[in-house]
Amino acid sequence: MKTLTFVESTCNLNGHKQAQRLDMTSQPTDIKTEFSEKAFEHLLAAPDELARFMQIAGYSPDALRRAVDSSELKSALIDYFAQNEALLLSMCANSGIDPNRFMRIWSQDQIHDA
Repeated sequence: MKTLTFVESTCNLNGHKQAQRLDMTSQPTDIKTEFSEKAFEHLLAAPDELARFMQIAGYSPDALRRAVDSSELKSALIDYFAQNEALLLSMCANSGIDPNRFMRIWSQDQIHDA
């Protein structure tokens, strides 16, 4: 967990500037989850591509439903998009994701699997 500290300049009633310290706690973002959710949303909007993903990854409709939120499905989605450049670029453009950042996450995932 990170703590971010900001100094805000304010004026008091006499018009004198005072510094006010604001502490904000930020939760670390699970970027792999965010990217896999965007990838899954992209597949849900393209039934033919979803069927292709399910066939390649070995998911039946029931198995896919049970796998939602699992680390295995997250990895499979990221891997699937990383290996299909056109699909990756389309999803990134529609989701506002930097494709290079996506590929760095995929690369880190590959290192952890090795």
